[in-house]
Amino acid sequence: MALDKTAIDDVTFNISGAISAAEAAIERIDDCGLNEHDHNMVKSHLSKILQALDIVYDIMCLAED
Repeated sequence: MALDKTAIDDVTFNISGAISAAEAAIERIDDCGLNEHDHNMVKSHLSKILQALDIVYDIMCLAED
């Protein structure tokens, strides 16, 4: 199956937006006033999401090459 450059660009663009959103959420989590347990859980999960998005973004960028 041939690669669809337009689809790859669309997916990469959307992943990039998700990365930006996750980064913004991580930056603001400290201001939410959550208890320590919830704060740590949310921040931990957001960090894992960000790591996964970074990996997927790199894979998509390699697909363009």
